[in-house]
Amino acid sequence: MELRVPLLSMLPIPYLRVEEFSLDFNVKINSMETYNVSDQLELGGSLEVQQKWGSGSAKLNISASYKRSTSAGTSVERTYDMAVHVRAVQDEMPGGLETILGILEQAVVSTPVLPSS
Repeated sequence: MELRVPLLSMLPIPYLRVEEFSLDFNVKINSMETYNVSDQLELGGSLEVQQKWGSGSAKLNISASYKRSTSAGTSVERTYDMAVHVRAVQDEMPGGLETILGILEQAVVSTPVLPSS
């Protein structure tokens, strides 16, 4: 016997269906702000006195300084994580494809072959 079978009727066709889908997205943000102030005060002075017979003199020197420093800064650190989970399962054959495969099954032809002499 010789069989003529349509190729499509012999191929396994996967019928996949996404059953479950989840998306996890995590964000972690660390933020730090700094503000520093420093003050510095310096005072100095000197006194000179001179005495002579009958008269005298005095000299006074005073110095002062003030310094103020300010600094500010910001630091931000970001971390991102993402996970995707997909679960697919074998599904039932769609109705349209089942009809096509039924038609192709009817196209299978068997013919007797004469023995070769």
